[in-house]
Amino acid sequence: MKDDKKVVLITGASSGIGLSTAKKFIEQGYIVYGIGRKIFELDGLNYIKLDLRDYEVVNNTIKEIVAKEGKIDIVISNAGLGISGPVEMAEVNEIKKIMDVNFLGSVNIVKAVLPYMRERQKGRIVCTSSVGSFVALPFQAFYSASKAALDTFVDATRSEVKAFGVEIFSVHPGDVSTGFTGARTKQPLDTDNPYATTCEKCVGQMEKDEQGGMSADYVADKIYKIATKKHYKLRNVIGPKYKLFTFLLNLMPRKMKEWAVRKMYF
Repeated sequence: MKDDKKVVLITGASSGIGLSTAKKFIEQGYIVYGIGRKIFELDGLNYIKLDLRDYEVVNNTIKEIVAKEGKIDIVISNAGLGISGPVEMAEVNEIKKIMDVNFLGSVNIVKAVLPYMRERQKGRIVCTSSVGSFVALPFQAFYSASKAALDTFVDATRSEVKAFGVEIFSVHPGDVSTGFTGARTKQPLDTDNPYATTCEKCVGQMEKDEQGGMSADYVADKIYKIATKKHYKLRNVIGPKYKLFTFLLNLMPRKMKEWAVRKMYF
């Protein structure tokens, strides 16, 4: 007979929000599996190093977890990366990489776990999006695009799986102080590049906001509560000021919204 403890799978579990979320679930007595791209160890975490972009590997991993535990109750699809720079100068391989990780990585996890949740008529999937999916961030166009694509995917999937008892929704943290900022890939721009000055100013302000933002532990605590409570919202903004910010932006016409974003960063 399998353990009655609930089983949670968290991607991006070796750092930042994912690591803090893994620790939170471990503290609460869950059986926790973590996925990441680097070698990593943490007491209480069943860690698996793999590339989320490889569907066959992801699918086999999910199959092995279910064979061992009998189920996966909750998935926190959290892995992500960032790039910054002008759209005009963006390297195609970097664009593909961020879409593959931030969007297709979640797609692969969801596709792999759905058959088991559908068969049990039970399961919950939480995808970590961003306030940046609501706001088209200049010089982070592909980050915003990847998260906006994720939002649409989650919403469409929810309608498909609702009849099978599977729940899927998104969380949208605002600025968070983690290693994500330092790990962001930046397009190198010469000083005479026409975008250089504006890009440096915009991205610099964004990174300042991130480093002065919420702690990963605070966000992890919110994700835990959202993921485990009986009733949930379809899109969950994390952070009081970001809730107000997105509420006000949603009231604005698109031109005014873009004006407000430029006032913030330009």
